[in-house]
Amino acid sequence: MRTPGARDTTAEGRSSSTRPDGADSIAVAGSDSLEIPDHLAPFFTVDGSDVALSGDDTGMSELYFTLQDGRVSACSRLAPLLDRMSTKGESTGVSAAGVSHLLHDGILPLPYSVYEGVYRLGPGDRASVTRSGSAARCDFRTDFPYYGRLSRQDNTADTRRLLDLLTVSLERQLTSGGNAMLMLSSGKDSSSIALAAAELGRRDISCVTYSAGDHDDEHAWAARTCQRLGLKHERITLTADERGFDELLGRYFTKLVTPWVDPATLPYLLCLSRAGLDGGDLVDGSGNDIYMGYLLSPEDRLKMRLSVGRFPSVAARAKTLIPHYTKLSYLLRNRAEIGFGGRFFRHTDTRRFFDQSFDTTYSWSTDCKRYRDLDDIDFRALMRGRHYEQGAVMGKVRAAARHFNARPAHPFIDADLIEYYFNLPESERFDRQRRVNKLLLRKMLAEYLDYDAVAVGKRYFQFDGPLFVHRYRQLIVNEVSSCRLWNERMGTLLDGWLAKSDQHPYLWQSIVALLQISAWHNHSRFAPRG
Repeated sequence: MRTPGARDTTAEGRSSSTRPDGADSIAVAGSDSLEIPDHLAPFFTVDGSDVALSGDDTGMSELYFTLQDGRVSACSRLAPLLDRMSTKGESTGVSAAGVSHLLHDGILPLPYSVYEGVYRLGPGDRASVTRSGSAARCDFRTDFPYYGRLSRQDNTADTRRLLDLLTVSLERQLTSGGNAMLMLSSGKDSSSIALAAAELGRRDISCVTYSAGDHDDEHAWAARTCQRLGLKHERITLTADERGFDELLGRYFTKLVTPWVDPATLPYLLCLSRAGLDGGDLVDGSGNDIYMGYLLSPEDRLKMRLSVGRFPSVAARAKTLIPHYTKLSYLLRNRAEIGFGGRFFRHTDTRRFFDQSFDTTYSWSTDCKRYRDLDDIDFRALMRGRHYEQGAVMGKVRAAARHFNARPAHPFIDADLIEYYFNLPESERFDRQRRVNKLLLRKMLAEYLDYDAVAVGKRYFQFDGPLFVHRYRQLIVNEVSSCRLWNERMGTLLDGWLAKSDQHPYLWQSIVALLQISAWHNHSRFAPRG
């Protein structure tokens, strides 16, 4: 499977190659095509040969590797890779590309990490490490497996089959005998997992919904789902004025490997803390949009039609006049950037306080040109599915699970389930004309749960970010001003943004992203500070 083009990112270093652990979803092959036994340690060395590395197409695992200091080291988890580098005296710095993307897009796009010279592979990603004498070169490409043309469309639509596969996946991912907590919204995905939990007989699973106290938010629908299924439900009401954020975040950032700046990270953590998560499994419904079919909402279609982001030179000039936190700023994004959501800084902002900042818009513009022949569904899956859903959203869940000594479980990320759903006829997956996706999933919910996706609609937890910024202003100032990533202009700039945050409802998102990156760099035992 090949994409219309290949990402031209390269990395260079000296040689010696290593392999990841025995996860059967990660493929790593040297020239001898060695098989890696499951019982072996996470690191494998194949000296004197070229190495091909492949990301996990399901997204269940990521593959991290580095070419630094004469060694190609690879592992399915980042923390052990960094620890191994440290014990061998191999150093790394903060990736300017990684930090720039976090500040501008709220995500770490593949193949970047936040560590210089450390790369990550996800669904469809391939890296070829070739040797020439004492030097090694790495070339990246993407063989994205979920283009519509790659679907066989020969599986038979069957709601019972879909539910069985989801139930088996849930059972497979739950730790035997451990506690389990399902983050239950009113949406189709987590409601489907609740249905699978009932099918499995796991009525001990705690279903938790966090609420802002709004009677129109999603907690009422989530409670109704649990009542019908006989599952336990707890509503956690949060406000941005909650006491205890500072203590919780202090512990969280100390062992955080990668900063994830999704605006929902802070309330997500506080909810888990209030719900008493401690070990066991943290079950989350994300991960299926990448293969079930992304359809643009009418709002996003309108934004794309009105956007001047497809004209980089025009957008660049407009960005000097239109602040990043205004509604109009969305119209300055290109086709890729529109899919990421959030209001974050731009290069015109960050170059003033981050000396290594670069304009990430141009890298997205390159992708827009390379994949210009893809339709909106395929393009959205390739960009948003890989970089945002499989990166930022699932990364947030995994980081939170580790903080509470729990194991993340993503039942929709399962090879058998993906193979079945992706290879259904398109007419059973989504309706292009009506702009409706997840058709078979909707049928399953209607049949087994009397769940009407249209009636439920879209309800969101609304976190009062401006109030959080006001309440924790001193914490923000302390963390950001003491971070060595930023230059001496940061203090003045931050004071200005904080002064405006009450009047501009989206400004808090970029301020909180700045807080999370700063606190990671200040406190994490992994963060490079040289």
